[in-house]
Amino acid sequence: GQLAAKNQMESLCRMHNLVHVQRYFDHVHAQTQFAAAFDAHSALAKREAEIKAKAAKRTAEIEKKKESGGVLKDTGGSFDIGLQDAKMGEVCTRFPPEPSGYLHIGHAKAALLNDYFAKEYKGKLIVRFDDTNPSKEKDEFVDNIM
Repeated sequence: GQLAAKNQMESLCRMHNLVHVQRYFDHVHAQTQFAAAFDAHSALAKREAEIKAKAAKRTAEIEKKKESGGVLKDTGGSFDIGLQDAKMGEVCTRFPPEPSGYLHIGHAKAALLNDYFAKEYKGKLIVRFDDTNPSKEKDEFVDNIM
């Protein structure tokens, strides 16, 4: 807020001949910490403007394609992210459900990703029950997972 107002303050001081206010403002701005903060704020504002411009451009492209009846490129998610340094046939993933509760959406995500990478790299997926907390494990949860 105040950092962004620097240019506005300078304009007001010049327009209304506020010499003392301008001198104080110049003194504050000359301080290293203020100058560094102002520069950082300016860089962030520039980056924000670039992001907004890119989003506006993409929105305009989409609207133009809609109007012309063109086909929109699918921008949906995909698993096509690869594994760094993975070797075909050597990938081994593991899904260790803990039978101390019911499975939830996070478990499903982990299981699907592990299965995908095992198949993609012609490796294997190991499903092994995690038994690190035996006091909470119940047969009901094991049966549910199976």
